[in-house]
Amino acid sequence: MSTFTAISSSATGYIHCPAHRKFTPTSTPINLLPTQNARLYHHIHPTLLLSIFYLRFSAIVADPVSELFKLTFVLMGLQMLYVVLCLPTAKAGVLPKTGTYGPRKPKPGTKRTTQGNGIAGKMVPALLSTLLTLVPATPLLMALIICFGASITTHLAHTSLLATHMALLAFLPLFYVYGVDGKMWREILSASLPWDGVWGGTVGTMVGAWCGAVPIPLDWAQEFKKAEFDGNWIEGRTSIRILALEPRVDGQCRGSIADKISRRDREWQKWPVTIITGAYIGWAVGRLAGEFLFKGKRIEFDDYDDLEPQAETEKS
Repeated sequence: MSTFTAISSSATGYIHCPAHRKFTPTSTPINLLPTQNARLYHHIHPTLLLSIFYLRFSAIVADPVSELFKLTFVLMGLQMLYVVLCLPTAKAGVLPKTGTYGPRKPKPGTKRTTQGNGIAGKMVPALLSTLLTLVPATPLLMALIICFGASITTHLAHTSLLATHMALLAFLPLFYVYGVDGKMWREILSASLPWDGVWGGTVGTMVGAWCGAVPIPLDWAQEFKKAEFDGNWIEGRTSIRILALEPRVDGQCRGSIADKISRRDREWQKWPVTIITGAYIGWAVGRLAGEFLFKGKRIEFDDYDDLEPQAETEKS
């Protein structure tokens, strides 16, 4: 005679069994190259990129397509410079399980070579990473942006340039560091990588772009009320703030009010200015967070198989 007893939960009708993950990530954070140039440019790079974007912001608002097209080459060049100076390559230096930099062990019967460790040798992986970013990553990201609400019939040039900038910010370093390793990209697509400067920039770009979409639909229509108090025009109220009007000649004051009522949307609300601005800011914040606040931690998901249907108690 044998007895089997299942301890069940009356609230859920499930029993708790030993938990195990469906997918267990094995990667560790990626460290910078152990050189003075890498440490120096690692801090210069985000400041340089954000400064350029800030200086060209007015031009981006005035003509997004032309200006973003020009900035694409600037961003591409600076990102390539960053990965060459600061990051190990997938082929020559990155060891995903340790996050350290160093040559891989040669296969049996082959000699260890030092080719590709210099700046010139890293340009080929950087160019290949850029090509992978522009060809498969950018169209896929553009399709994702359209799925999230971008127009599929208009502003395609705007959307494609937005996707290009986001891809260069988020994916070029990933291709350079991890190459096309299927196991590593499984961790990337499942958001299972540990936080570091590279992964933090990717997450920050996506979250920043998402937040950047918030100001686009805001209604900035303003309704002003006129009143006189001691001979002065007083404040007009909007849903965003209170705007105090200085006492002026009647015609100038009325003209100012009419102009503010007629302009419902700000120029910087046009597609895709706020989204690309959020992407740049999010990228910089994500890099800092991944490098200094959350390094080594992972985004936790509930992917455990710890519940099984309740088994009835059987006795025999």
